[in-house]
Amino acid sequence: MKGPYAKIFIILIIVFLIPAISYTVFEINSLTEDEEMIKEIYSNQLDAILFSVNQSSNDIAEAWSNKVLEKIDDRHEGDDPNFEEILHDNLYLNAVVLFDDLWLEKSKVFMKSDTIDLKTYTNQLKLSLGGNKAKIDKLMGFMENGYRKLEPLGNIGNGKNNPYNDNLLVFVVDRGEDFYQYAGILIDPRYFIEQALAPKMQAISQEKFIITAINSLDNSLVYATESTQASLSRQQRTFWLFPDYYLGIVLKGKTMETLVQERAATNILLLLGLNLALFGGLWLVFRNMKKALQLAQAKSDFVSNVSHEIRTPLSLISMFAETLQMNRLQDENKKKEYYKVIGQEANRLAGIVNKILNFSKMEANKKVYQFQSEDLNDIVNEVLKIYDYHLKNNGFAYQVINNEDNLPVNVDKSAIEEAVINLIDNAMKYSGQNHSIVIETGIEGEYAYVSVKDHGIGISKADRMHIFDKFYRVDMGEVHNTKGTGLGLTLVKHIADAHGGKIDLVSQLGEGSTFRVLVPRINAQ
Repeated sequence: MKGPYAKIFIILIIVFLIPAISYTVFEINSLTEDEEMIKEIYSNQLDAILFSVNQSSNDIAEAWSNKVLEKIDDRHEGDDPNFEEILHDNLYLNAVVLFDDLWLEKSKVFMKSDTIDLKTYTNQLKLSLGGNKAKIDKLMGFMENGYRKLEPLGNIGNGKNNPYNDNLLVFVVDRGEDFYQYAGILIDPRYFIEQALAPKMQAISQEKFIITAINSLDNSLVYATESTQASLSRQQRTFWLFPDYYLGIVLKGKTMETLVQERAATNILLLLGLNLALFGGLWLVFRNMKKALQLAQAKSDFVSNVSHEIRTPLSLISMFAETLQMNRLQDENKKKEYYKVIGQEANRLAGIVNKILNFSKMEANKKVYQFQSEDLNDIVNEVLKIYDYHLKNNGFAYQVINNEDNLPVNVDKSAIEEAVINLIDNAMKYSGQNHSIVIETGIEGEYAYVSVKDHGIGISKADRMHIFDKFYRVDMGEVHNTKGTGLGLTLVKHIADAHGGKIDLVSQLGEGSTFRVLVPRINAQ
């Protein structure tokens, strides 16, 4: 580790690791001296248990509010929703109410039992809704911000003369102007606690705590995980769903002193574990920063290399165009040759630009392929017609070995052409002194393939693992000095994958490389 990477690592240690270690030393020394702090931490842990019970009750209510919304969505236009299944499946769910912001001018109450006086029940609902108008108005504001809140309004009616024990939970429907804007579910708290929450409370207590549910109106015990007078516990929290009920929790078995000692030991282990995790995270951050710097450098090299790649065809186009423009050529055949070169170099320049654009689309997952039936031999031959001058102008001799049979494939023609061009460009750049390339088509199992073989410098085993990564270029000698975008092979692999094919590589240092793109054949046996 040297250079800027070492500096970055030292800065990360100073900023993150040293303060964390210092804090750990301080915390370990203070744990044994301040037991009150430990008691407070443990008290917070008990609060977390009560929070878990509350969260579980809230999740259940949210699930049933979602079922209500589903039933509303499933209704036929003009019909009322069918809540019979919801009400039948839950003893603690007694009714569903739908209403608008005009406070029951447009309302509907769906009752589980037909023995309850609907008129009296509805009047109690009106009292509850009217007395909580401000809370209900806020629900629409939450909804406008993308959050559907479940608002508990407590016991319906005025409490004293109310013959019903149901608690009302209200939420926004927001299913269009032609329907109700709000809905509510009416739950019997005692049944809900005994049936829905009891298993959760038992699972959490695990014979270490005693958890109770208390009715604060008459201080009666609704449920306890075991027989106890735990209702006298000072560790209490109100039910989120039922304002008139609260949860209590007391320790069982161990004394607070024992728990303090155990908690101190646990905290020490947690702090040490935290430091180990922080060190691991620090190392990951450093690695990611190192990769980011390397990628930034690769992008800088990419801009430089692309400029060089574009300059070559532009120079040829400019030179030949200037010659033609000044009418220096009298031989018509020579003029046609120059026009042909200009066209070929323009196509090559367009290919470089398309390579960059296609890479950008690929990165954004916006690349769309147009598949149709083509012959792989024809695609390769058309590419070589365009690249013939470029190959010969750079001193390359090439051999084409077409498979004797037709090679029907379902492909995006322009994408396969681009893949072949990239492989030829790659072979030209890394052929070293041996300017000989072999392009071959053939069949392997259910695939048709095109391969490009050079006799150049080859690729080491270590570099073969990364050769298809974007912007990756071998950082050594002649390879590093060869200009290129670092995108060609990345695009080739993406094209092969998009066609349900694959790409393979055979290479040895100093002996050359052979790349093959394989795509599924049509009607392959």
